[in-house]
Amino acid sequence: MLTDVEKGAATGFTGSSAAFFALVLNHTHQGTFGDPYYGGNANFVGWDLVGYPGVRTMVTAEDQQKLQRNELEPNHKSAYDYDGFTKSRARATGAVPWPRS
Repeated sequence: MLTDVEKGAATGFTGSSAAFFALVLNHTHQGTFGDPYYGGNANFVGWDLVGYPGVRTMVTAEDQQKLQRNELEPNHKSAYDYDGFTKSRARATGAVPWPRS
């Protein structure tokens, strides 16, 4: 059934079932890999899944070497855990961690 929805062959949808599938897939990616501030990626599981070490405001030469060897420990911090990027600034500027289409 999901394959039919993805291919646009499923019936019962207003518009294309493929467009619906693409929308759900996009939202799933955003929820899984976005900054946890926005309500998804609980406990940073999405970032851990792909090995993303987390938001950093400063990276030392040692950190860069560890990153190249996949040894940099995740810091499990949202961008909003840093003073330089505040929630009020994000609301004012409309900043989001991914491009909107």
